[in-house]
Amino acid sequence: NDEMVDREELEAMYSSHGVKQRHIADWLERFDVNKDGKITFKEFCSVLSLNEDQLRNEKKVRIEEQSIDKTDEFPAGVVILSTTMIKSRQLDITTQFKTLMDAVPAQNADVGHVGT
Repeated sequence: NDEMVDREELEAMYSSHGVKQRHIADWLERFDVNKDGKITFKEFCSVLSLNEDQLRNEKKVRIEEQSIDKTDEFPAGVVILSTTMIKSRQLDITTQFKTLMDAVPAQNADVGHVGT
């Protein structure tokens, strides 16, 4: 991944997704800051005021998420109500929490019913 796209790559992408080619010139006009016929990741982020490092990290996390064994499941008794956290982080946290709660002596077992 060279973190850039040129007109030819844009044309191929637009064609494969059935998008009208006339928009390519608009993209190049808006995002090709130095007018070299390529849109770099840096130019794209700059125009949209995005943090390059943060986006690279998010991409890395998404790739990691895709490589997670789909057989990984949450510990018994754990239900995720709502989150924007990726599944790998959810699994890590819930497994750690469940391990800690399982270590609580039986007389304090009601602590495990957080939020109920």
